[in-house]
Order: sequence, then C-alpha cells, then structure tokens
Amino acid sequence: MKTFNLTLAVCILCISASMSQDFEYSFKEDYKVSIPVRLALSSFDGNIEIIPSDGNVIQVYYIVRKDIRLMHIGRAELEKELIVEVDHDSDRLEISVKPKDNWTFNWRDQMNVHFKVYVPTQTSCDLNTSDGNVALSGLSGPQQIRTSDGNIDISEVSGEIKGNTSDGNVHAHRIKGSAELKTSDGEVVLDNISGDVRSSTSDGNIRITKVMGDIIARTSDGDITFESLSGSLEAVTSDGNV
Repeated sequence: MKTFNLTLAVCILCISASMSQDFEYSFKEDYKVSIPVRLALSSFDGNIEIIPSDGNVIQVYYIVRKDIRLMHIGRAELEKELIVEVDHDSDRLEISVKPKDNWTFNWRDQMNVHFKVYVPTQTSCDLNTSDGNVALSGLSGPQQIRTSDGNIDISEVSGEIKGNTSDGNVHAHRIKGSAELKTSDGEVVLDNISGDVRSSTSDGNIRITKVMGDIIARTSDGDITFESLSGSLEAVTSDGNV
C-alpha cells in the first residue's frame, strides 16, 4: 500500500509539472516585487503574453527564435545579438530589447524575442512591440498596449485600458473600466465593458455588446453593430452599415 501511495504521489507531481510548463522557452528570469507593481516591456518583431499568477514574483520567459527555430541560449548569448536592458526595483520592472546597429536585413539571420510573462494580479502593464501579437488577461490596474502589426486581445481586466495597433484585430472582453482601442486595418470587438468606450478602425467592422458607458465608434470601411447598450452611442462609418 505504501508503494502504491508513493507511486501515485510521483505521478501527480509529474502531471502537475507538465501542466505548469506546457511551452518551450530559451531561458527564464525571476524578479521579486512588491504589490502593486508596474511592468514596462518593449520589444520588436515578437509576441507578448501576460498571464496572472499568485505571489509577488514576476517570471519572464524569453522565447528566442531564429528562422522559426527555438534557440537554446541564455542571456549572455542573446546580448551578443541584441541590446537587452533591464531596470528593476521593488515596485517596477522595465525590460527593453532592441536591435544593434549591425542588424541584418536577412530575416533568416534575425533573432526574434517573444515573451511569456507571469505577473501578480495587481500589475499595471505598458507593453510595446512591433510585428507581433499581444495578449493580456486577469489583471487589475491601468493597462496600455501598442503594436504596429499584430492583434491585441485583452480580457478580465479591472482598470482603464488603451490599445493601439496599425494592422491587426482588437478584442476586449469583460473590462471593469474605460477602454480606448484603435486599429487602422482590422476589426474591433468589445464585449461586457463597464466604462466609456472610444474605438476606431479605418478598414474593418466594429462589434459592441453589453457596454454600460458612453460609446464613440468610427470606421471608414466597415459595419458597426451593437447590442445591449446602457449609455449613449456615436457611430460613424463612411462605407458600411450601422
């Protein structure tokens, strides 16, 4: 019976470990912080995913790829190819990844850094990337996201949100606060927002559902649809239906 219990415990431990780490990464860095905390993360040509977690530690997973291949390297090897700057104190973490002057135009030789970051739930984020998607969920505090060629997906946030992309879709769901969301070539989908909304796109549809605040929605080439609104609505399109 003792042997069976030991085997069962080992199996449960293995299953838990496999569930907690279901992705590949190049290297990881941990930063102990006080709560609430602010995270500023700036990268290029890569995705950013922010995930809520318990405790007072920010876990940053660097997923480095070259020609879509995962690179099994550390921080020192990455800094030979890119400029990596980290500034950290008790209530703030800032990470910046930039190309060096000798950056190649051959995309097969380029290193791209994607981030998956586990943060305390009381974290305010300022996220900036180009040519990448950004996903954020489960946090409280103001959130700001910018990307120039990628999608933005925000959900389960308590606080003001701002999102801007120039070529991608913007989705925001279950937000307790105001929302200002813009794209120049993609759709905007807003659902269950408790504050005021400002949304715009120049080539795409806007869908709005269950918004309690006042709304301004503008598109130049698309439809605007809405349902279950509590506040005022200003909807403008130059080539589409409302």
